[in-house]
This record gives sequence, C-alpha cells and structure tokens, in this order.
Amino acid sequence: MTALHRRRAALVAALCVLAPLPVRAQSEPPKADPAAWAPEDALFFVGVTDTAQLVEGFQRTAVYRMLKDPALPELSREMNYAARFLEEARKRLAKLLETEPDNLKNPFGGAAALYAMPPAGTGEPSAVLIVGIADRELLRSQYERVKPRLREAAEHYDTDSVGSFTLDVFRTSRQETAAGKADVEGEDKNNEPNESFAASDEAMAKGLADLFDKFLTPANMPPELAICLTDERLVLASTAEEARRALRTEKSGATLAGSEDYKTLGRQFPQAGPIRFLLNLPRLFEWMEREDREQARKTLAMLGAASMRSLIGHVGFAPAPDAAAPAGGRAGGVDSKLEVMLLTRGERTGLTRLLSMKNRPVAPPPSVSADNALFASLNVNLAEALDEIERMIRQMDPDAADQMRASLGMFPTPEGEPINVRADVIENLREPLTFALGFTKPIGPGALRLLATLGHRSREKSVRMLELLAGLTGGMLIPRESRGTPIYDIPFAGMSLSASNEAILAGATPSVEAALEAPTPERALAADGEFQRAAAHVPPEAWGTLYVDRRRMFEAALQIARNRAALAGSPAMAMIGQAIMQQMFGRGVDDKKLDSAEQLVKYQSPELITLATTPDGIRMTILLLTPQPQ
Repeated sequence: MTALHRRRAALVAALCVLAPLPVRAQSEPPKADPAAWAPEDALFFVGVTDTAQLVEGFQRTAVYRMLKDPALPELSREMNYAARFLEEARKRLAKLLETEPDNLKNPFGGAAALYAMPPAGTGEPSAVLIVGIADRELLRSQYERVKPRLREAAEHYDTDSVGSFTLDVFRTSRQETAAGKADVEGEDKNNEPNESFAASDEAMAKGLADLFDKFLTPANMPPELAICLTDERLVLASTAEEARRALRTEKSGATLAGSEDYKTLGRQFPQAGPIRFLLNLPRLFEWMEREDREQARKTLAMLGAASMRSLIGHVGFAPAPDAAAPAGGRAGGVDSKLEVMLLTRGERTGLTRLLSMKNRPVAPPPSVSADNALFASLNVNLAEALDEIERMIRQMDPDAADQMRASLGMFPTPEGEPINVRADVIENLREPLTFALGFTKPIGPGALRLLATLGHRSREKSVRMLELLAGLTGGMLIPRESRGTPIYDIPFAGMSLSASNEAILAGATPSVEAALEAPTPERALAADGEFQRAAAHVPPEAWGTLYVDRRRMFEAALQIARNRAALAGSPAMAMIGQAIMQQMFGRGVDDKKLDSAEQLVKYQSPELITLATTPDGIRMTILLLTPQPQ
C-alpha cells in the first residue's frame, strides 16, 4: 500500500470511527457555515456544515458498506488495514474516556471547524478546532474524565476566564518522544512507514499502537493545549491566545465567511457537500518568505505565485434517497464527490499556466470501445509546456535553462544526418495524449488490450522518428509492415509502435493493429450508459480526464489472481495484472478467499476525474458513482 493510499484509507477509517456512533440532534441551525467561526486571515480551513449530515451521507456510500463487509479483510491482510484502524481507534477512544467501546456516545452535533493561523514571525502555525455540541452534559462528563490525565501530563496548568466561561491551559516543555522522532526519521528515509502492515499482523498491531499512542495519549500532548467548553461549542487550540481569539471571533470581527475567496467557493460549488476547505495561498507564501526571504522569493516567482489566490473545495457523499436530482444528473447517482479549484488572478504564469491547458470534450472519441476498463486523456501541447518550463528554470538557473534549450536542438543520428529535436519531433507532436486499457475474455496471456496515442501534425515525420528510434535501440524494435504501414514490434513484451494518419500509436500488438484499421467499435465508450451517468456530474469539457470502470477492473483483478500461473509467460500481462491486483486488493492476497471476494463486486462503480481550465482558475472533480445492481 502506497503512502497516498494509506492516507486515503486513514481518512476513510476516521470517518468510520464516527459513523457507528449515534447521531445527535443538532444544536446549530441546519447548514450552519463554520467559516463564520474562523478569522478572515486563516491560513488553512476545513469546515463541516452538519456533522449529522456528514455521517449519514458517508454511511450511505458503497465505500462504507464495503468496509463493513466481512469479506473485505479476509481477502488480504492489507485490505484489513481500515478495519484494524477502526477497531483500534474505538478501543483507544474508549480507554481515554474510561468506558467500553460499545458504550461510546457522541456528544457533538451541528457544525465543526478546524483552521490554522500563521505565526507572527517565524515558527509553526497554530491550530484551532471548534465543534458544535448536541449534549453538553455528556461532553462535560467526558471532559472531566480526561482533564485529570491532561493535568498530570502537563508541567503547568492555568485557567483563565473568557466571558462567563473557563479556559483551561495545559503546557509542557517536553520535546517529541524518541519514538515519535524515530517514526518521522523512518518516514523520511523510505517514505513508506509501516509497509510491513501487509506482511504480518504483529507489525500492523504495533504500527497502529504507535500511531494512537501519539494522538490519543495525554502524555504525548503538544507543548500547549487550550480547551474551553461553552454552552454551544467545544474550543481546542494549540495556544491560549488563539483560543481567546476564537471565542472573540464568535461575537465580532471579520470572519472567513465574509472573505471573497470563500464566497467564491459558494458560487463555484452551489451544491457543495458538508465538508468545505480553503487554503489561503497568498498567506502561505508570506509565511514562506519570512522563513527564507531570498530563496522563497525566487521559488515563488518561478511557480507563478503572484497569479494564485486560494485553493478551495468541498467533499460530498451520497444524497438521501428522496433528494432531488442535481442539474443535468440523476438522483442518487453520485456516491461521493470531491471538487477542488485553484483560484487565479491576472496573467497566469509558471504552475498556473502549465495547468491552464485548452479544454476538449470529456467524452472519448468514437474509436474508444466501451469494453475498456480505463480511459485517460491529456490535452497537453508539449512545445508550449516546454517553453514555460524553460522560462521557469531560467529564473532559478539560467545555465540550466540554456542546457535544456541546447538539448532540444540538433541531435546526431546513426545515418549521420542530424535532426532538430525541437522542430522535427516536439513541434510535430500535438494533443491529445490518450491511454486505454481493457481485457478480452476469458483473461489469458493474450487478453491485454492497451493503447496509448499521441497526436501528430505530419505522419511522415512520425514514421521517420520511429525509424530513428529503432536504430537507436539496438535491434529491440523489430520492423515489419501491415498494409503498407510500418510497425515496430517488441516481441518479448507483446508490444508494438506505429503511426496512423492522426497519431503515434503504442501498446499491445493487437490494439495497435486494430487502431491502424480504424474500425468503429460496436459500443463506443462515449455512448455507454455508465460513462454518461458519470459525465453528467462533471464539466462537459476538460483538459485532463481519467475514467475507471472499477467493476470491470475488480472483475479483471479476480480473474488475473486466479490465472497468475498462466499469465507468467506474458511479461506485459503479468506486470499489468500484478499492478491491477495491488490497486484493487492490496498485497498479500489469499487465493483461498477469491470466491468469497465475488460478493465485493457489488460495491464497485465507475470513477471519473477531470481537470479543467475556467475563467476563475483550474478546477478538479473526482467522483465515484453509486453502484448499479448486478
């Protein structure tokens, strides 16, 4: 399991910790905006408009139902990670509150907010957590159980009055524990902490214990912790000063809810889910400049920081069964949805320019078959992208930029006649870059259907490039012709290269040969009902698209797992098959449990990711559809 997948699993498991707890009645008005609790100049903000809506929505998702299915942890040890995380979290939380896991009760309701404030000078940001209360007496009793342990762990304990409420402040001068430092050092060294979770139950148990020791043990409290329990909210902060400011912000002062960038969040995502977030990039850049002024200025100028505003977004889950259908969509069609937008201003340079490619229709071209389990498209203009990258590098290192430009000039060939890499190769290439992956049935050594394409302006130049490539690879590419078209095969891998009238082709030999014949598939992916169901919930045009039919991929992974021995003779099929298995199942698959894993197919559904350029910035959408009945 990669670090990215572990973090995603941890987030899902954290929601699972809350999901089984009884949902409390709200003490806040429905749809309360927690941004009103955060200062206008907050560095980072994550808010939940309604914790009950969040938990109920997550409980309706296929992800949650699959995590609760007994077949999931049985399939592989790695897939057991989230279940073990949930079990350990509930035990530790119950221990902290001096009760049994089955007796855990949720005192919270309404809105919640987590935000960070940059330091006045150098140093670390401070953090504040504010949570709405549904049952104040329950929370008071829980806090009274934890408070003595916090006082015991703290070296200094003080109280302060803020209005009619008491602010408890716990301070310690202890540094991070040696174990904590070792964990961080281990992560920096191999970037894969706890990789042994998939290897043994003992390692998993130890890793989870260390994790919860760090976050759910009073002895590991931060250097300063301020807590205040009001009539309606619980306020926790990493400094007493920020806790007081948070309590004052409730009554007066400019708040994040009134800031222009946060208002833009509401305009861009009118049907935003219960989780909203904002990263104030200009404030982040100011803090970076205070840390290392000269280097930060160079780096920020290279990245085009002046053209960036805030990063805004939201997360939503499956709507209630009687919810009205969104505009252009179907009721109950979306299982979960994440939308993020990088707001821009003025001329886009650096990173914002690279990410502002021209949009094209999200729907795949008619030649892409609905039999594919994966389709990706990137509308990249390579020449324009390289120009911007060179300009960025030149701001930091002019010599490196000159070397980059020189490397794209004249290049010697085996025939002795040099080519101009920029003019003859790069400028001949054009958008889009596409990738399609599928399998014929039954899955065997020749079942792989894989094709990557990159548009070109001149087929003659592309054929010439393939000829030169064949000469440079020392016989690895074997030339042949099919109906007068040159094809270069890599026999041991079952792969081929060629050029059609529109694009350079690379992929599995049957896929390349089929693309050269340009047949019209019986069912085009663009006309497929599941793809259309997903496309109804994203912008119609984007410069980046990734569509994954997770049900097809899951079924393929099951067949690959059953036929691993037969696939060993096909290097490409074995390699891609192994990658798909790890993506869908994790590592350490138990072959004896493959039959029971069939019942997990019902939780699988298409996933669609798009990246689009808009007048206000760059927008990313990630959605997972509600699974259809089998």
